[in-house]
Amino acid sequence: MKLVDWVAWYTLAPKGSVTLDGVSLTVNEVRDEADGTHFSVNIIPHTAEQTTLQDITPGRQLNVEIDVLARYLQRMLAARQH
Repeated sequence: MKLVDWVAWYTLAPKGSVTLDGVSLTVNEVRDEADGTHFSVNIIPHTAEQTTLQDITPGRQLNVEIDVLARYLQRMLAARQH
């Protein structure tokens, strides 16, 4: 998956968490590339069957929620800039 928002750089980390369309998942890999931040997650068969994640298609927009710890880190970094 790819995020183009600058927030992704501050909020995604391997072994951290991300919520996609209401489903909390563990982040496996994060890569910063010229076109945005790319990341991968593992979705086990049970999760795929019991959620709408199986309906995701390339290019579809998703609701993305970031890790709470990352939110605090982002706020701390912003406060340091003021």
